[in-house]
Amino acid sequence: MSALFATIYAIVKRVPRGRIVSYGGVARLAGLRGGARTVGWALASTPRGEKVPWWRVLRGDGTVAPRPFADEQRRRLRAEGVRFDRRGVVDLRRYGWPSAESAGRRTSRRPPTQVRNAAAPHTPADTSTVT
Repeated sequence: MSALFATIYAIVKRVPRGRIVSYGGVARLAGLRGGARTVGWALASTPRGEKVPWWRVLRGDGTVAPRPFADEQRRRLRAEGVRFDRRGVVDLRRYGWPSAESAGRRTSRRPPTQVRNAAAPHTPADTSTVT
């Protein structure tokens, strides 16, 4: 298992019962810019025996992704108390994890791996030999 997938699994394992997170939300928490698809691939590749609550990860609009286990995902979420509206959408403000307040605090700081180098633009190292 790759370190990246292990990080994704660790984040998804922290999602409490009865709460949901989006693929993009997991990607942000993992420090992956635009990594929602990577989160999907990781969850689809979860090794047997790895207890990852994959059903707690939804699309950013609060819907279940159409896939072979969509009905199972809805069943598990309902069993945890998550409610869908008549269009099949979960209210992210109500069931989202982390809460909107803590998500704002967490995503306002970039993880160390994403800190941009504030150094001056690249210049040749040795300008004394230029004639």
